Amino acid sequence: MMKGIDRFTIFLVLLLGIAACKKQQVLPNHDPRSKGKRIARSWTTNSTVKDFNSVRADNTRVVVAFSPKGEYDWVVYTRVLGVESSVSHHGHWRFIEQQKKLVLEESNKTIATRDTFIIQGLTSNRLNLQQQSFRSGQFSVFDFVAE
Repeated sequence: MMKGIDRFTIFLVLLLGIAACKKQQVLPNHDPRSKGKRIARSWTTNSTVKDFNSVRADNTRVVVAFSPKGEYDWVVYTRVLGVESSVSHHGHWRFIEQQKKLVLEESNKTIATRDTFIIQGLTSNRLNLQQQSFRSGQFSVFDFVAE
């Protein structure tokens, strides 16, 4: 009788072990790397068209590069009436609120500037950030693709 219980116990343990080893289904937007490793690269937005007080700004795009060491470069390229200009920002980045938000602290100004973005999506090749202007209450959404 004892021998039969031991065999049954061994069989049950083996059966549970095999069931536990079943592979998980891989989701198409799931990336097993950490958020820090996924975000540490160069990203660019698609060209957009904006109107600023009846002056047409076309081919506006944003390029941002995050380093694994916590530094970033953010460059906005704008073409207005055929003339291209750019504005660049440099500083440090970090996650807050359980990696649901991204904080960018600009370091090349005499007065530090801090921007906070909600991370709406982050995969190995897409980054979606949402920023709210506290003065106007308007939202800006940035849809980046990996370079």
